[in-house]
Amino acid sequence: MSSVYELLVAFDPHGLRDSAKGWKALAHAVESTGTRHRNQVNGPLHQAGTPATLGLDQSAYDKRKAALQTIKNKLEDTANTKDEEHQMFLLGIDPEAYEGDGRAIVATGNPDKATHTAVFVPGTNTEFNGVPGQIDLIRRLQGNAKGNAEPGETVSVISYLGYDTPESLLEAGNPQRGKDGADDMRRFSDGLRVAHGEPKTHLTYVAHSYGTYAVGVAASGGDGLHADDIIALGSPGMGVDEAKELQTNPDHVWISEAEDDPTRLVGGYTLGPGPHIIGFGGNNLYTDTSGHGGYWNENSDSFNNQGKIIAGKQPEVDPKEIVIGGFIPIWH
Repeated sequence: MSSVYELLVAFDPHGLRDSAKGWKALAHAVESTGTRHRNQVNGPLHQAGTPATLGLDQSAYDKRKAALQTIKNKLEDTANTKDEEHQMFLLGIDPEAYEGDGRAIVATGNPDKATHTAVFVPGTNTEFNGVPGQIDLIRRLQGNAKGNAEPGETVSVISYLGYDTPESLLEAGNPQRGKDGADDMRRFSDGLRVAHGEPKTHLTYVAHSYGTYAVGVAASGGDGLHADDIIALGSPGMGVDEAKELQTNPDHVWISEAEDDPTRLVGGYTLGPGPHIIGFGGNNLYTDTSGHGGYWNENSDSFNNQGKIIAGKQPEVDPKEIVIGGFIPIWH
């Protein structure tokens, strides 16, 4: 396999994303990406008779091909939409990155021009084949934030699968994945700031699960992420002891932790303390959803709080927690 399907416009702030010509180039790149991907598979298939020569079994190949096609379809569905807030923008794609787990960065709404921009960073078990579902999620987040924004304000939400997410719960205890992706995330955030220019967009990072650790490590190192707000959903730890280490005003660090989220059991181990605990600082969001994956349940306060923060509005909060006897939360 030879080519890397890379279109990281954030590293070329004056590049493709801001014009009709640029959009056509992106659309062509998506199409050629799909074509190259098929050609790379079909060539060896013709010679060797099996996709195993590519390091893929038939099922894995079919899933990757279907994901590419779905991403292409979702981009094309909005290509002729006059309102950029409802267009999809491909910022980076490489199905073979991270030993086949894949890399994809997609925006709904133009982050170069949006009043409010959010970057969603997923966690464990999120791979290239899950990108179509991530696109659906950022569309929902955008819609919720738009409903909370002031008239005339625009919203862009980006799905950032730009680091090597853990494939298992065992791997999710390893801090190295987040550390390895920190520099790229910081460069990406720098690119967003430069591309948008003045007046600055209101920038929020929304992270889930291991993604909260990846964001924490990126935000606390170097010059940080230049985020106005950081939201941590179901966090096993953010790689820091206190919110103030994230180089964002601790009053704008928000933690949502469902009462039965199993990540409550792992705070304080390899990834840092649970951020919902009182000593961490920041704000605990009112959370009315259940489990590790319920934070985006429709019509929930958990989901609406995210939209409020992205739109620069005050969410509903709960007190920080004191832990007694290991895992028993006590309201402070």
